[in-house]
Amino acid sequence: MATVFWFACPHPGHALELYIDTKSDMDSIRLVFDQKNLSGKVARTGRQQLIISFPPNSLRGEKVPTPVPLSSLRIVKSVQLGSSSIVIGTRTSAFGFIRMPAG
Repeated sequence: MATVFWFACPHPGHALELYIDTKSDMDSIRLVFDQKNLSGKVARTGRQQLIISFPPNSLRGEKVPTPVPLSSLRIVKSVQLGSSSIVIGTRTSAFGFIRMPAG
């Protein structure tokens, strides 16, 4: 199973947007940031956790995204926004992940 992350920054002046999609063997999360040129690093930090890290306090200017229901996702359990990271909890430890840069 895989989780795909896609980062984009096309809407200055709007809040961070979070889009989700699920398929039979994959969950997809697309993050659209208010800020331009914001790039994060994805790391698996636990059996059931990924963290997308950004420069210190770089997410403070982002408005909280509209909540999206995660119950339909097979792998992703939670998404939490911090001042310099996004923490993603998973339902299982049996996953891989792919990060696709904006472009």
